[in-house]
Amino acid sequence: MTATFRIMSPRLPLLEKHGCKAIFFVIAGRIGRQNDFMTWTQLREILSLGHRVEAHGWSHTFLTDCSDYQLTLELNQSKQSIEDRLGTRVEALSAPHGRWNRRVASECVRAG
Repeated sequence: MTATFRIMSPRLPLLEKHGCKAIFFVIAGRIGRQNDFMTWTQLREILSLGHRVEAHGWSHTFLTDCSDYQLTLELNQSKQSIEDRLGTRVEALSAPHGRWNRRVASECVRAG
């Protein structure tokens, strides 16, 4: 385990020590763009250890407040970016701020 893991997630060494696997829900539009966010390289390392990386939206906006167009963009841009950059399938979303409704759930189904 490299020092990189300690920087990107203080819990990762503990997970690895105990052989536990986790799901990391990421804000795709912020990956590598802020000092306190992981990079694509770090996320690939997490995947290589057997953890999962899933979506937490593109910009961390309230999905229930999005117009239909914005909602489609939030979900599809996040999913596509993660899949393209990491070569893994996105199958789950943790709705930002826990806010979702039937419209958001239906759009998630459409987005795959």
